[in-house]
Formats: sequence, structure tokens, C-alpha cells
Amino acid sequence: METLEDSYNNTFNPQDPWMHTHSGLLVNIRNPKIEDILIDDIAWSLSMQCRYAGHVKAYYSVAEHCIIVSRRLPEKLKLAGLLHDAAEAYVTDLPSPIKVLLPGYKEIENVFHAAVAEAFDVDLSDPRVKAADRETFFTEAGSPLLMLYPFTLYTNDTDICLYTQKEAYQVYIREFEQLRRKQRKRSGLE
Repeated sequence: METLEDSYNNTFNPQDPWMHTHSGLLVNIRNPKIEDILIDDIAWSLSMQCRYAGHVKAYYSVAEHCIIVSRRLPEKLKLAGLLHDAAEAYVTDLPSPIKVLLPGYKEIENVFHAAVAEAFDVDLSDPRVKAADRETFFTEAGSPLLMLYPFTLYTNDTDICLYTQKEAYQVYIREFEQLRRKQRKRSGLE
């Protein structure tokens, strides 16, 4: 009888790496298919990941961070803001100082950024999305709720709710559905 380890060793090919997602899909890491990029997998994974490698005073998910970024953007960019870190559902959230030390990481992250952008018809490269992400970082960094730094960089932390994992998942899905409906209306698809 084949063991789980045998099965894994017989199916895993480092030249063709894949991962198993929350929904049960096997996603090719080097070449993800658009139909494998599911909002449920994204919302679940991002709600399970704590920002800053967990070095915060309280649990604060990547999903909640994305919700805040989205809410800071004009209507047409809110969906891009919500999805700006969606690639991390597949390649995980790494602190920026670590990302720069792993050049292969950025390459794989970019593959997933492109797949997410195509799957949901969003422009993740708009500089206003990056600016809202940066502003949110400064909010997080200066928040007494998170205690990243012993000094205040930016004091407007009223957007931070400290959702539980379940709440972050639910709010992320709800906001995605609302924003996707609005996107389709603007495109004349609804």
C-alpha cells in the first residue's frame, strides 16, 4: 500500500510545482490557470495570514489590510485595492525586507498578480493603489492597536477593526461581491 509520503514523492515534480488550495484545487505555481484563481481561496488564505509575520500586538490579517486599502480608493479602484495582495494567497505574505532577499519570490508573485488581474479584470498596477497601500502601512505602523513601532508615524487608525479570521473572511467576500457587481454594471455586464 502506498503511503501519503510515497504518493507525494511520486507526484511532486520540482520542475512543475503545484499547491493544494483551500477549495481543493491543485494550482500550478509557475503557470496558474485563470480558472484556478478563486475568490474563496483568496479570501480564506488572506484571512488566515497575520500581517508582519505575526509580530503585532493583536491578530491582524492580510485580508483586513486589503479591505482598508480598498476603502481608501476611488470607486473604480476599490476592487483593485481589495485584490492588491491577492497573490499572497498563493505565495504567502512575507515582510518586505525578506522579499527583497528572495528574487525568485518576486517573479512568482508577479505571475500570480498577473493571473489575479486577468481573472478579475483589474489593474493592480495603478499607482493610486500602491499609494493607498503605503498610507495603510503608515496607519498600521503607528497604531497602538498593533504596536509595530514605539512611536507614532500616522495616528489615523480608526479603520483598523482587528477582525477575527472568520470576520475578515466574511467582510472580504461581502466587499468583493459588492465591488464585482459595481464593476460589471460599469462594464455593462449586468
